[in-house]
Amino acid sequence: MADLATNAPPESLSGHEVPETLSDEAKLQILPQVWSRAKFEQVRAALPAGVMLPHCTVNGDDDLPPASALDGALVVVVVWAPTGTKIQTAVVSFHLQTWSMTFIECLRLGMTNLRAKTKEGPAAAGRWENHPSGCGRSVWSDGFDAARCALLPSLVAQRPRPEGDAGGVVVLFAAPQCVLTAGSSNPLGLCWAGDVANCQIAQTPDLLSGTPYRLVKAPAPAPGGPKHPLRVAANKAGDKIWKWVPYFSKQGGTGVTAAASSQEYSVPRDREQADAILNAIENKQPVPIFTDPAAQKLLDEQAAAVAAAKKERVLSLKADGNAKFKEGDCQQALKYYGAALQTWSSVSNNDDKETASVLHANSAMCLLQLGGQENAALALKAALESSKLVPTYAKAYHRAAAALEALGEAEAAAESRKQGEALMAEEKAKKDAARAVLAEKRAVRDAKKKAKEEKDAAAKAKRDEAAAKAKAKAESSAPAVPPVSGGGSGTTIKIDSMPTGMGGVPGLSGMGGMG
Repeated sequence: MADLATNAPPESLSGHEVPETLSDEAKLQILPQVWSRAKFEQVRAALPAGVMLPHCTVNGDDDLPPASALDGALVVVVVWAPTGTKIQTAVVSFHLQTWSMTFIECLRLGMTNLRAKTKEGPAAAGRWENHPSGCGRSVWSDGFDAARCALLPSLVAQRPRPEGDAGGVVVLFAAPQCVLTAGSSNPLGLCWAGDVANCQIAQTPDLLSGTPYRLVKAPAPAPGGPKHPLRVAANKAGDKIWKWVPYFSKQGGTGVTAAASSQEYSVPRDREQADAILNAIENKQPVPIFTDPAAQKLLDEQAAAVAAAKKERVLSLKADGNAKFKEGDCQQALKYYGAALQTWSSVSNNDDKETASVLHANSAMCLLQLGGQENAALALKAALESSKLVPTYAKAYHRAAAALEALGEAEAAAESRKQGEALMAEEKAKKDAARAVLAEKRAVRDAKKKAKEEKDAAAKAKRDEAAAKAKAKAESSAPAVPPVSGGGSGTTIKIDSMPTGMGGVPGLSGMGGMG
């Protein structure tokens, strides 16, 4: 943005006249832009007293938290080139007064101009420009920043456009490999997508939006409340309007009841689907719900991976807090426990209540160590939260008792301590019973092992005895060999056999027997 009128009434800007009346020529120079809250506040702070910067937030809520992905403002600017140089200035309250029109009327006029401008110029490759921040702008012939939309040139180049379509396609990540798209001919789509990208990019540099969004019906604003030009107006009290909300928001967390069916979500996978959704909003028609099993599977997998990483982070922060507490640094330990609890609360459908209960109890102990009435009150709150999460956690009641004593509530402290002691006794009884059962099982196991060993030993002894008897019997049944006399030498020779043809008798002279 160039110079900004800072005087009321503003008479000039960089030496150029600011239109005091809204002529037909001046009307064509009005265009909308989406600004981040930071830029909006910076510009508004530079205005003199009494000069306002008309605006509306993109999703119609003025009390958005700072971390909201839809945290931005929609303003209108005047763009003209009296000397060939493009000049932009935000429309301030004095302009609207002299033009005798409301901001809503001015914004709608700008939307009409935007729709016309996005259809100008030849459809050609290289229409998009990268910026180091990850955000981008469309390269129109007049250099107009198309609502600061996030543009991914590689994806845009791959997406075919109808012949003669001079507009582009804004591609905005909802999750890895899952994109939301909006045709640049649709100003509402540009403004919404641009705001999400512009505000979310700084928090999640790896993704243009770390939170996938879907369309659900939300209660209409209270009658008489501020009207929002980007929302479908309710026909009567009790009607609902369509609103973008996070896919994985907790029920009631955004003021919108979560969809009853997991299939009720919209993930436009192409330009036609995106335009169908956005055009339905503009024309006050039922918004189509596009379901894609592959997209849902991807979102589920991403949610599971994120939840697992957050749970690991919780345990890591808890360990760091425990280490600081052992060192005696209760202030730092308290910070670690607080960070762990904040991370724990961000996990969707978290069923690990035990960890959160311990973190609250540990926080209470740190606060008690720090001392003081204020810390005692905070310790009591933390201890009660711990017991609420896990009603059987005895330490939570002891922490509460200590906090109550510090606050001078002796009777309540005694009651809380009594509850804690009863739980500890109950827990001890359970542990003793478990140990007894374990000891009994161990005794039965040892008895079975000993019986088996004795049985195996008896079987072995029986086998050894049978083997010895068999050996003795074999030896006793072997035939005896008669002694043989050999020349009076007294030597006994055992003869098993004699070769055939060797007839004759030992001891006789001659070679008889070989005839």
